[in-house]
Amino acid sequence: GLEGDVSIASASWDYLEAKVRPQLQRLHSEADRLRDVLGSVRKLRVPDVITFCRSLSNCSACSTAVVCGWCSTSMKCVPGTRHGPADVSFCSFPSDTYSFNMCPGQDCRSYASCETCTTDALCGWQSRTLQCMSGTERGPWNTSFWRGEDELRTGWVHQHLQEGSECRPHERNAELLYPPPMPN
Repeated sequence: GLEGDVSIASASWDYLEAKVRPQLQRLHSEADRLRDVLGSVRKLRVPDVITFCRSLSNCSACSTAVVCGWCSTSMKCVPGTRHGPADVSFCSFPSDTYSFNMCPGQDCRSYASCETCTTDALCGWQSRTLQCMSGTERGPWNTSFWRGEDELRTGWVHQHLQEGSECRPHERNAELLYPPPMPN
């Protein structure tokens, strides 16, 4: 009868509880671990791109940042890409005043790296001195160059050079850029 049915149900319940208890304990442990992970994720700070770009106070520093561009009307570094500022409110008249990865109209010495220097057609990188200088594909624009001194042309990197125009140490490209003169 009834007592036998209750006894069978109780045994079944005990069996089921013995099977389920370890699973429940594992799920509780996993839930605790996930709560800890969620707490850690909530504490993570997403970088504030606006603050980062604003911290770059000159065009040279701004031109090396891959998430910023220079607004010459405000003379400020603002979030953006090569396509323009991230928001038009960051730079008025962006088509005329926003530049990415370069500082047009600025002194070549304001560029801090070969990559940013050689984006400006009026500048070239002198890999021997690790400086950006005014110049063309023919070499740096200075009086010693035009007097025939080739020292500064060795290691010269410019965007319009046909060969060896990559930014790299001058020892590897000096002969490609300016081979020794042919004997007369």
